[in-house]
Amino acid sequence: MEGTRPRSGWGGCRSFLIGRRGSQWEEAGRGALPEHYAADFSLLRRANLKETLRELWDQPTHAAGEAWYKRWHFWATHSRLQPVKKVAKMIRRHLDGVLAYFTHRITNSASEALNSTIQMIKKRAFGFRSFDNFRVAVLFRCGGLQLRP
Repeated sequence: MEGTRPRSGWGGCRSFLIGRRGSQWEEAGRGALPEHYAADFSLLRRANLKETLRELWDQPTHAAGEAWYKRWHFWATHSRLQPVKKVAKMIRRHLDGVLAYFTHRITNSASEALNSTIQMIKKRAFGFRSFDNFRVAVLFRCGGLQLRP
């Protein structure tokens, strides 16, 4: 992908994926290619596409983010990897929501973390006898209450 070469190496694999073969990898002084990547080059391409998508959040403006995404989407849809194509199309369907990040610079990670904590409480309890008991357990865990004053 032109113009989006990674700034920092991801174990060195990202720069390898953009235009180098295995022998050039070793000549570049990066050591041996990890075995699981050497065995399946499509796995390496998938990892590269996934890790490169993370750079979307580093774009400075909404317009830059949209332009960057369009280049990544083209690369992903022409990768000949069906799972990657499926993800690229799903992101495109929700692109307005994804690009809203550049307007507000916030994510829903806090609510996702809270929901994960609540689901963990629910699984550990194997069911509560009443909703009140469940509510108390959630408030105790998520509210930061202490057993001792």
